[in-house]
Amino acid sequence: MMIREHKECAKKRIKYLETFKVAPNWKSKLIIKVVRDDLKLVINRVTAWRARRLAKILIEGSKEHQFGLLWSFAHETLRSNPGSTCIVTTHESKFQGIYLCLEACKRGFMSGCRQLLGLDGCFLKGNFGGQMLVAVALDANDCIYPVAYAIVETENARSWRWFVSHLGEDLRIVNSNEWTFMTGRQKGLQKSKSHFSTKVKSDIVLNNLCEVFNNVVLEDREKSVLTLLIDMNISCMKRIQSRRDKMRIAKGPLCPKIQKNLGKSMEIAEECEVEWRWDLTGIPCGHGVAVILDRGDNPIKYVHECYTVQTYLQCYKNIVNPINGKKLWSEVNTFPLQPPG
Repeated sequence: MMIREHKECAKKRIKYLETFKVAPNWKSKLIIKVVRDDLKLVINRVTAWRARRLAKILIEGSKEHQFGLLWSFAHETLRSNPGSTCIVTTHESKFQGIYLCLEACKRGFMSGCRQLLGLDGCFLKGNFGGQMLVAVALDANDCIYPVAYAIVETENARSWRWFVSHLGEDLRIVNSNEWTFMTGRQKGLQKSKSHFSTKVKSDIVLNNLCEVFNNVVLEDREKSVLTLLIDMNISCMKRIQSRRDKMRIAKGPLCPKIQKNLGKSMEIAEECEVEWRWDLTGIPCGHGVAVILDRGDNPIKYVHECYTVQTYLQCYKNIVNPINGKKLWSEVNTFPLQPPG
């Protein structure tokens, strides 16, 4: 009888492990309910949390195992996506940070994005903590476009200098005065639009482009470092492919969101006065549209080329290649990489 019960418990554990593989962020409340229904046992939230942590170790490997594979991950990223940048920085054989800028994202930014970058960081909740630093841009449809990201042990002035230095090399930033950088850590960020450059064709005030990206990776924050990096590669690959396919069936020369904004200007054309916003964003304001229509012209012709479908497709024309599974990664002849701490 006892042996039969042990076998049943073993089967349940295997089933739970398979569930964790599909849903790694299985909520504690649901774990408690399933255990109570299946095994007639009552467990608390701490026990459920420990079970989820143990399942992650069994599925993904220990923290030491994950960090030990980062050299091979970097090598595989560069092999599968030539032209990309993947740099691991260490101190006394311990991990300090890893920076990534995939070639497809790099080329897409150079071909189809404005010289505007949002810089931000978010806390990670995996097995070592740390933070993710991100640089995101705006595509031709005014949607976020991830350019580069890094995972660092701590967010401080030194880690930001390291990140921005590599970012500047990848994007060939020679004169930073010709660029617009936005960060939630910048004092006076929400100042008057009169201080914004007209070169970047954007009137975005809040750093919501980074906030949107942080929401995209919200569920990924609890993943272990290697799993997070692999999933980020997959996410970029799917994002570029899906956005390219979706825009290919767009009607008209302008991207959908821009066409909608122009439509709003046309609706209020007779009530508006000429605004500096046209020069700032590259989209005619209401009064500007009224003047254009009065001349018998088409307002679409006066929208800046950075908002066209053609520019959008230039941004997403490149492909992020998938990386091989871990069993096929090459061994890198260097010192073993240890977790931070």
